[in-house]
Amino acid sequence: MTAKEVILKVIAIVVWTVCIYGLLGGSFAWREDQADGRHNDYLLTMYKTLPPAPQGPAYCHFLELGSYALARPCDWKPPFVWWLQHRA
Repeated sequence: MTAKEVILKVIAIVVWTVCIYGLLGGSFAWREDQADGRHNDYLLTMYKTLPPAPQGPAYCHFLELGSYALARPCDWKPPFVWWLQHRA
């Protein structure tokens, strides 16, 4: 196996892992600290039309690295399940 093939396989694995993580409801989160001690949490998901909690699904951080984190739905259900249950 050549170096080019190895690099292409690694890239494919990374891309598919991120896609599956996003489809199952995973999100990338970051925290912005405010001067008054509060903070804003931002979530980057592929589900942009879902309302935030408590109307929509809540997210829990499971891996934090400083201001950044990986998050998942707190009830372990992918957001498309919530969307299917609550659409008009």
